[in-house]
Amino acid sequence: MDAVQDTGAHPPDLLDDLLAGSARELLDALMRHLPVGLTIARVPDVDIVRVSDAGARLLQRPRDDLENISVHAHSDAYRVSDPVTGETAEVHRLPLTRATIEGEVVQGEEWLITAEDGPKVPILCNAGPIRNASGNIVGGIIAWADLTRQKELESALDSALCVQKLLMLELHHRVRNHLNIVASIIRSESAGCSEEAKKLVDRLGQRLSALSDSYSALEADKVGGIPARELIRHICLPLISEAVDLRIEVPDDIEVSSTAVPLLGIIINEAVCNAIKHAFPGDRRGTIEVSLVKADDAYRLVVSDDGVGLGKRASRSGGTDLAKRLAEIMGGSVELRQNDGPGASLVIQMTRM
Repeated sequence: MDAVQDTGAHPPDLLDDLLAGSARELLDALMRHLPVGLTIARVPDVDIVRVSDAGARLLQRPRDDLENISVHAHSDAYRVSDPVTGETAEVHRLPLTRATIEGEVVQGEEWLITAEDGPKVPILCNAGPIRNASGNIVGGIIAWADLTRQKELESALDSALCVQKLLMLELHHRVRNHLNIVASIIRSESAGCSEEAKKLVDRLGQRLSALSDSYSALEADKVGGIPARELIRHICLPLISEAVDLRIEVPDDIEVSSTAVPLLGIIINEAVCNAIKHAFPGDRRGTIEVSLVKADDAYRLVVSDDGVGLGKRASRSGGTDLAKRLAEIMGGSVELRQNDGPGASLVIQMTRM
């Protein structure tokens, strides 16, 4: 165990002088009634002079075993151990030693102490020097609180969050399966219908598939949300053919909340499908780029193509109208623009994601 240097700067009686008279009465009241462990030591040897009643109760030991002991006995007397390694703490690392010898202010530091009946108790320590009117260090004080209940609550919360995650994943799985079932039913019912009805069924099936893909992306990642780049890849890749290249320009740090995933999934699906349908007629080849940026508290999603441009392309379509309605739910708007070069872009502004 490392030795603590004796500075010899202040004689031991300075702390007693500081606590004389009414200050002593105040200290006695604090040490009796405060519901936290308090330990006071004097310079230069970090001898412990007082321990609060609450601290003695927590350790399940009489105060006589905890007071009037030298610094080298602190770790053994209080049975202090490192919360990471579990090893007995070296005295020079203890918050009270650092506060008394070096004048360090220690805040929110966790340690372990062992009660008389055996269990290790996690404690939160705050320590600092005691100074006289001249600013000289005459002692040190440490307050320590039992974290057992807090740790239990944190563990219970972690368990509850884990259960919630499993339940949400199961819900997403069931929703995805139900969407696929509905799509299959719609397709089977379209047999014998007109070509116009079949086109409508195909369009509905495509939108249901986009919803299903959105929930698949949620299943593959966190319940609370997923990276936007991953969602966009999930939605776009099944739509892209060999004739069309796909580029995705999305920062890694943009995430989509679980509530926004289905909405954004449909918006992206509609935008990409419209680009494929209208921008590249016949055997024309081209590229679709999907980009997403965040500026302040707003998001800007752009689905751009290098196709034939607006020209004969309708300024309004069912897909664009649906994207507009969904964007409004996310506090946004949609605009179809002719590019300066070839092709067109669908620009979606959103305030929520």
